[in-house]
Parts: sequence; C-alpha cells; structure tokens
Amino acid sequence: MSAESQHRSKSQSRGSGDPVTVSPQQVTDPTILDSVAGFISDVVPNAYNPPGDCKDQIQWAHFEHLDNEDYIQNADVEHPIPQQLVLVLGYTNGVQVWSIPANGEASELFSWKHGSVRVLKLLPAPFRIGQLSVDNYASKRPLIALCDNNTPSPHFCSLSFLSLKTSEQVKVIKFKNPILEVHANRNAVVVTFSERIAVFDAFTLEDRLTVTTCYISPGVYSNPIALGTRWMAYAENKLLTQKRSSGGNEGEGVQSYTATVIHAAKSLGRGLRELGETVASSLT
Repeated sequence: MSAESQHRSKSQSRGSGDPVTVSPQQVTDPTILDSVAGFISDVVPNAYNPPGDCKDQIQWAHFEHLDNEDYIQNADVEHPIPQQLVLVLGYTNGVQVWSIPANGEASELFSWKHGSVRVLKLLPAPFRIGQLSVDNYASKRPLIALCDNNTPSPHFCSLSFLSLKTSEQVKVIKFKNPILEVHANRNAVVVTFSERIAVFDAFTLEDRLTVTTCYISPGVYSNPIALGTRWMAYAENKLLTQKRSSGGNEGEGVQSYTATVIHAAKSLGRGLRELGETVASSLT
C-alpha cells in the first residue's frame, strides 16, 4: 500500500460529515435470500455512489462482531450489548463496513475505495490473563486488518492496520508471498499463506511465531486453519508421532492408541468366549 493512498472513513471518503444510514424495510420477496440479494445489490451501492456512477459489483461479504466498549459512539448506553453485528462488503474497487444494531438501521462505519480488497478483518480488543501486557494501540482501537492490491507487484503481499476511531494507518507489514486469510482473537493475529502461517501478538502486532510446514490442500482453501481462544489447528505436511491424537487410524500401517486398545479388547473377548466353550464342553 503506497503512502499517498489514504484510507478514509465514512466522512472523509464522500466529503460530507453526515453518516450514511439505511433503514430496515419490510420483507416482501418470496424468500429471505431474495431480500438479502436485493438489499446488497440495490440499496447499499445507492447509499454511497455519487449520481451517475455505475454500481460496484460485490465480490464477497461476511458478518463480524465489534466490541461496543471499543466503539462507544455506536453503543446503546441505556441497553448495552457485549458485541455489535457488523457486515463487511468487498467490492471490485473498495470495501465497506456497516454496523447493524437491533433496530435494523444499518450505519456505515468505514468506506475505502482504492482498489480490490482481499481481506478485511476486525481485530477484537486484546486480553490476556495472568500477564502484564501493555496495549500499544489502546487509543486507536478498534483496529481493522486490510489486505488490498494497492501496492506495487506482487499484489496482496502487505497487511495494513487501520483505526476505525481515527481513520489513520497505524502499521504496515509487508510479506514476500500473497496473503490468503487473516484470523484474530484476543491474543494473536494469524496470517495464512499457501505454505506458511505467521502469528503476531495482539498487543504489539509484532511477530511471535512462524509455521513453515503446512500441508497444501487441493480444496477451496489451500492452507485451512481454525483459530480458537487458546488453540490454533492447521494441517501439517508430515505425521508427528509424538503429537498424534488418541483416536482413529493414522495410515501407513500405524494404528493409534485407541485402535490398538479396541483390537486388544476384541482379541480378549474372543479368547474368553473360546475358554467358556471349552469349560462347558468339559462339564458336559
């Protein structure tokens, strides 16, 4: 991402201080799917495109959650909720972030139009139990991690961290390979590549761990991972016998502990049955 390309919030991207709000409408379509498709294709582009501009095509969309304590101006003081539903829409030439409260009135939180965006991830407020950690970006949160093609070739090789509160770019991390996905929890930010995983500290956004032995999957996600609150699961390219699980069959003729116990139980049961038949025949 070039320095002259400024990431702008909703008020800066359109030159007006009035926030964009989309009111809820009664569902009259035959299905919920048709209603959602009509909202995305018609209502959202008209809310921010100047008159005469052609509509942008939506490339991807997903829901996320935003901590209300990190974005006070959108929190309901009388009836606070722990998290707020957020809709992220990726277009051919930008991205939008919409807040969707309980009353259904969608409000635009962030709008950026400087190229195609592959990933936009809202980072939860960091939290760690039992350790004294200093949040280097406490005054800038909530933060978003954004990967776009607004950089010299190769594209999608840099990750920008932007503040939803101040609309400024707080950090940029450049990589040698294109980014596939970004996952985050209250302890870490995980960036996946085709054969590698990079883990960064949620408080400092500094490097913590790198995994270089990932198995390349032929499926939709070439490097699938799952990130929990304390654990990360990924596909290893070789079997680690010292870390194998206790269930199932592991291939190459090597049975797991559970499979061995089941086999031993079957053999023991067969032996007891044969012994019982022998004793019964002798008594007869």
